Amino acid sequence: MKEKLTKVLPETLEVIEDPETAPKKRATYTRIVEGITTTLKTIEDPKTPPKEQATYTRIVEGITTTLKTIEDPKTPPKEQATYTRILEGITYTLENIQNPPLPQGNPPQEKRAHHTRAMELATTTPVTVHAPNLPPAERATYMRIVETITYTVNKIQTLPQEERASFARVAELTTAALVAVQAPKTRPKDPEDQLAIEKTVKETGNTLAATQEPKASQKERNEAKKKLDQRTRSLQNSQFLELMKEVKRHKAPAACIKEIKSRTLQTGWSDGSLWGLGDSLCAATVAEGARQDSGRWSALFECVQRHPFSTCVVHIPKD
Repeated sequence: MKEKLTKVLPETLEVIEDPETAPKKRATYTRIVEGITTTLKTIEDPKTPPKEQATYTRIVEGITTTLKTIEDPKTPPKEQATYTRILEGITYTLENIQNPPLPQGNPPQEKRAHHTRAMELATTTPVTVHAPNLPPAERATYMRIVETITYTVNKIQTLPQEERASFARVAELTTAALVAVQAPKTRPKDPEDQLAIEKTVKETGNTLAATQEPKASQKERNEAKKKLDQRTRSLQNSQFLELMKEVKRHKAPAACIKEIKSRTLQTGWSDGSLWGLGDSLCAATVAEGARQDSGRWSALFECVQRHPFSTCVVHIPKD
């Protein structure tokens, strides 16, 4: 891993330091390098359990491989952008798993020092880090998802170009869901909903990995791919379309509609759709739907308004 890092990181740092690099790209690359730096500290901390050290090592190796693909001029720009967004999500999760969070808004001289430490950590000594604040079960879930996504993205990069797009798209959506389920503004407010969405994201990650698992049978890989195809077509699901008609009938604001569509793409029908519907952006729409006692969807709206949205699936009209 250290040998790979010493080859890839200098190229990444050159992009960061290049005055012609777009500010957004520079910020993204800086955050990724900082994520690698912090994770290397965790790996080399003697207090980190051996099993976690091994997991973090595999994650960093995966990040490094993907960075190399991003920086390869032969990689199509669209793929570079997709892989970059995936690494952003992975880095965000690593920040949450490891405490304290990565520094933000560093002045240039501090950024340069941070980059230097990344190179040093690729070849030298352990550094003590603080214990994470996340509950053990939640940390374990996020670590497993990140490892799965990283593994799969690396496998995807070896596929023929015509096969990569669909798998990369699911990986990107799954990473986006992983970020959303953690971020304070988007994570489900109810612990029951939080666990339900985490479970869905984990299952999607495992399904994605199954499509690239060499030990899986062709039948198993085909079944996994079929599940992923259904996920990417979630916005065409007939029940989802009926829900959207009902939401629009109650004059839902554009932000609410966007939220429902976004969560549906990320975690599917019906988990993602109810997650979006339960967002504060849709509160007025849900309240209006719940008031209409005679409506086919009123029971669902009332449930989402009063209870964890993950318990409301039973109220989705069957016909």
